[in-house]
Amino acid sequence: MGAIVYTGGVGFRVWAPYATSVTVGGDFNSWSASATPLANEGNGYWSRDVAGAAVGQKYKFVVNGTDWKKDPYSKKQESSVGASIIYSQTAPAGIAIPYFEDMMIYQLHVGSYCGSSATGISKFADVANKAQYIKDLGVNMVELLPIMEFPGENSWGYNPTDIFAPEADYGGPEGLKALVTALHNKGVGIILDIVYNHLGPSDMDLWRFDGWYQNNLGGIYFFNDWRAETPWGHTRPDYGRGEVRQFLRDNAIYWLQTFNVDGLRWDSTVNIRKVNYTDEIPEAWTLMQWINNEINAVKGSAISIAEDLAKDPWITYTTGSGGAGFDAQWDAGFVHPVKTAIETGWDSDRNMVDVAAALAIKYGDRCRQVIYVSSHDEVGNGKSRPPSAIDSANPGSWFAKKRSTLGAAVLFTAPGIPMIFQGEEFLQPGWFDNSVYNNFMNWNLVTQNAGIVQMYKDLITLRKNYGALRSNNITVFHVDNANKVIAFHRWNGSQNMVIICNFANKTWNWDYQIGWPVWATGHAVFNSDWNGYSSDFGNFGGWDTAPISGGMDGMAQKANIAIAPYSVVVYDLY
Repeated sequence: MGAIVYTGGVGFRVWAPYATSVTVGGDFNSWSASATPLANEGNGYWSRDVAGAAVGQKYKFVVNGTDWKKDPYSKKQESSVGASIIYSQTAPAGIAIPYFEDMMIYQLHVGSYCGSSATGISKFADVANKAQYIKDLGVNMVELLPIMEFPGENSWGYNPTDIFAPEADYGGPEGLKALVTALHNKGVGIILDIVYNHLGPSDMDLWRFDGWYQNNLGGIYFFNDWRAETPWGHTRPDYGRGEVRQFLRDNAIYWLQTFNVDGLRWDSTVNIRKVNYTDEIPEAWTLMQWINNEINAVKGSAISIAEDLAKDPWITYTTGSGGAGFDAQWDAGFVHPVKTAIETGWDSDRNMVDVAAALAIKYGDRCRQVIYVSSHDEVGNGKSRPPSAIDSANPGSWFAKKRSTLGAAVLFTAPGIPMIFQGEEFLQPGWFDNSVYNNFMNWNLVTQNAGIVQMYKDLITLRKNYGALRSNNITVFHVDNANKVIAFHRWNGSQNMVIICNFANKTWNWDYQIGWPVWATGHAVFNSDWNGYSSDFGNFGGWDTAPISGGMDGMAQKANIAIAPYSVVVYDLY
């Protein structure tokens, strides 16, 4: 579909079942609206080979004699309001990506990641220049906010106009290919964020593409009844129409094959499958099943992630059992209790029961739940990043550092696929504004907060080194809501680990006891209060401890603990 390059020319093919005529105009025919008519195939499709047309030339379809339309399958755009550009490429080299339970994801927004008020938005090439930084951090997957063509340059990307064309202001398809190559060369996989719950709504030539529509709605690519309604406009694709299903399926497979990306994150799947979060769209469920089956067939190693946030296990159940077939889903049950616990102002208001439930929540396979404390949504839409939410006057204060890193330590020791958001590792303050120009990162903080960056590196390395931390296995065996302490047991085979989290501004100097899962010395392998992470940390605790007789927390033995305020200590038991 679209512009298909062959030796000596280009074939053009487009779907326009209600059109009376379709031609193609472009650089190859002096932009004539009539010189190059397409033949009606009789099945709603129109096509023609154009000898002499070549890569790099601009074009548009002309529908019904006067409507100049961008190619729905356009692989490269001048802009969201410009011409389509004939484009062809070979795929960049792929890599072997980690198993799902071994993944650690870094979510970033291309336009703000390396931009500045002096240089403007950043591009794919700028992010590629940070590939070594990302590798050194230790994460093994990067997830980009949507990079499909959108209006202007000032956007998060959740308003796509041309879903096959990488954003021109970011560097277009050539830039995306170079970014994939740069990350792959460092052993880091890449996940793209795709938006199928709506399209546009502005700068969208798909709207009434061939002139037909019903109920004053969008025409052939969209539902033309109550199902069109979404929180972003009446532009939900018609998942029941075969050609639209094919369009979305082709798009998902295009990124996996042509750019060799390693996964797809589907935006708000609950708004694919439901209208107003309540009324089911059966065709949407079968669409997701079909595309996930196709992903498995085309690139079985790729991860398909749903942002569903409804805690529905059927999202990750196999299609053979009736599930949607996703490999993982974002975990709303983790982020809100943990984020609330670290950001709440008064210790007395922190709810350890909620945190314990967040650690233990399971809908399906726990290793198929993407867990996080920050994401573009959780630090956007008026919500601050944790350091600023904790201390708005001074997001670099002791309290902000201690409690935000408390959240990080819980994240990287919990079961699931951990994800962090850009700048989380160096305490980027503020909130993720709807205006990209207010979101530029302060890269000076990498040096200023080098110790905090090192803590993130240590937590990531810890998770890589201990299979118990990557397993499904967890028992939250100690929940002390009065003193704001929790402890949980992680294990894998004979490997046993205990994680102790102090959510209060109180020091425990060997005068706190918890149950102990096995009769073995606890060797401290991580202490978030180490003053190498920040000079104002106390360097307290993190010392080995041995079991003592006497049952506690339902276990046959117990142990005395020393732990600093707002800190996490991780023990390896042997």
